[in-house]
Amino acid sequence: GHSLLWCGLIPVFVDINPKTFNIDPNSIEKKITNKTSAIIAIHVFGNPCPIDEIQKIADKYNLKIIYDAAHALGSKYKNKSIANFGDAVIFSLTPTKVLTTGEGGLIVVRNKKLERILKLGRDNGDSFNRDEEFLGITARMNEFSAILGIEGLKILPKALKTRLERVSLYKKELADIPGISFQQILPSCFSVYKDLTILIDEKKFGKSRDDLSQELLNNKIETKVYFYPSLHKKKVYKKYRKIHLPNTDLVSKHIMSLPLYSHMPKKEIIKVCSVIKKFYKKYESARYRSSS
Repeated sequence: GHSLLWCGLIPVFVDINPKTFNIDPNSIEKKITNKTSAIIAIHVFGNPCPIDEIQKIADKYNLKIIYDAAHALGSKYKNKSIANFGDAVIFSLTPTKVLTTGEGGLIVVRNKKLERILKLGRDNGDSFNRDEEFLGITARMNEFSAILGIEGLKILPKALKTRLERVSLYKKELADIPGISFQQILPSCFSVYKDLTILIDEKKFGKSRDDLSQELLNNKIETKVYFYPSLHKKKVYKKYRKIHLPNTDLVSKHIMSLPLYSHMPKKEIIKVCSVIKKFYKKYESARYRSSS
């Protein structure tokens, strides 16, 4: 969203699928007008969005597709890297990502003209003759960051393997707690789980997302609440606040990301889950006494 505002473009927000947390193709088509130029879709938390459906819409209306894959380096759609789809795929390499260079990112494109523009654009628009072709920026990656990324690539397969083992442990430990559900990953998708995010149903769990977050913090366990408030409700997008996106608002108010990193000790995961279980049982007992 911010990148569109920087470029003087008008963002048009659409709703999500409340199970996958990804963009809803049906919502996309409803918002297309003769002023629409492109679709930006996010692979949320590393979960590939419905690429085939988005491509059909783009082909139908002659639109470009930009995939925000900030969370998703290593993710796959139908056994292919998500870098194979769309007109541009953008990855983030900041410290919270599965692969990091400290700061910076990567962009994958298939158009040679666009590739050249991007390479010049990150170096002030200069083709190394001191005669800038257009107004670019200074966005060169430093050598240390590049080395960090190259070394990180060497251990990425192992890191992804252990990360998914940690995710499986979380799911096993929390599977039977009423009111806790996980992001849906479809059979055609492979997610790198940039975050292990749960959805809290307050009526079934007995306490709110914020209550649980505070309880974990009381036990020195930090959690993150991503996408809250929803993007279209942030101050910078105040002119879009009247947009009705019920699924986005629902998920935004109830999701929480639990601690997760590729080398996270299993005992730490057991501790997190133990606190959650005790918190649920504490209020489950209270509910039982009040109802009886």
